[in-house]
Amino acid sequence: MAIAVEMPKMSDTMEEGVLVAWLADEGDAVSAGDVIAQVETDKATMDLEVYDDGVLLKKVIGEGDSVPIGGLIAVLGKEGESADDVLANYGGDGAGGSAPEAPAPDESEASAPQPVQPAGGSGEGAQEAPADSGDSRVKASPLARRMASDAGIDLGSLQGSGPDGRVVKRDVEAAMEGTQAQSAPASPQPVQPAAQTPAPKAPAPARPAATSGESSDARISQMRKTIARRLAQSKFTAPHFYLTVDVDMSTAISFRKDLNAITLYGVRLCR
Repeated sequence: MAIAVEMPKMSDTMEEGVLVAWLADEGDAVSAGDVIAQVETDKATMDLEVYDDGVLLKKVIGEGDSVPIGGLIAVLGKEGESADDVLANYGGDGAGGSAPEAPAPDESEASAPQPVQPAGGSGEGAQEAPADSGDSRVKASPLARRMASDAGIDLGSLQGSGPDGRVVKRDVEAAMEGTQAQSAPASPQPVQPAAQTPAPKAPAPARPAATSGESSDARISQMRKTIARRLAQSKFTAPHFYLTVDVDMSTAISFRKDLNAITLYGVRLCR
């Protein structure tokens, strides 16, 4: 008869364990006391031993999977024996049931005629898709987009000076100043004397490239999970109160000034 290998409780505070590594393969013969895997608990990484002799018929979980106490890890039995009976007792493959199927459509809905959509082109009643203004494809900061929208400026006509050609606030302001200068009436300007050409400035340091916004998930160890859970419990389950004390330090400050005025052997007593 096949034997289930469950996740044991390896510490008093353990609620689940993560199988770090398998040390035995399916089809290997094992004896009571043999270590077949390593499990990470909320305290440390510990060895998982079997308590029966047999053959490792099936590994139910993979490396890195988290299993609660009492959850199925593997199945032992005689060589050639089936593990289906044990798996059935733990929900099929030991990992829970499958997602529920989508409900079948109602017969009245299925038999009802569907409205014919008009073909695109010159047919009447066809709704045209809104034209894309192009602004959504231009790299721009949220502030620059709002300023350009208020001023009626097309972002596609601007040359961005931000990272990766992004349109920023100063680009929109420059465009707004150019628009105002064109709309204002030209007035004679007094002739200014030729100004001395300023010395070239040192090139500005290159700005770091904007991040792509990509993210990745990292597995948190069982110990870190326990630390986070305990910190939250200490904050929400225990009452907190804070004490403040007001101290008059005027006398101490005055005494320090007196000490600063004293010099002994060329050395100030207080700094």
